[in-house]
Amino acid sequence: METLEQRVERTIQAEDEITSVIIPPTVSRSSSMRKVFSANKLERMKDLFVEMIQKSSPVSKVRIKETLEKRDWGVELLKKVSLDTVINRLKYERRLRRASKR
Repeated sequence: METLEQRVERTIQAEDEITSVIIPPTVSRSSSMRKVFSANKLERMKDLFVEMIQKSSPVSKVRIKETLEKRDWGVELLKKVSLDTVINRLKYERRLRRASKR
């Protein structure tokens, strides 16, 4: 039979395993940056990735990166923020659009 001490130890070990798989939130290259996307860049992104936002086509990391790298402003954007930040913004825009349809 398991003692109380063994049970507590097992619980602590399980918590350690769980916390090791937690992925930290994406941050910009400078964690103090706010409003990373100017209105102009945001409109460009929305136009460029309209299928992902409006038609719910899959958000493909490879496709987003390749598409942005073909444009000067996209290359500059990727120097400022991580690709994950861009992806999160596109997903956010998709959620906003879905919510506005209700």
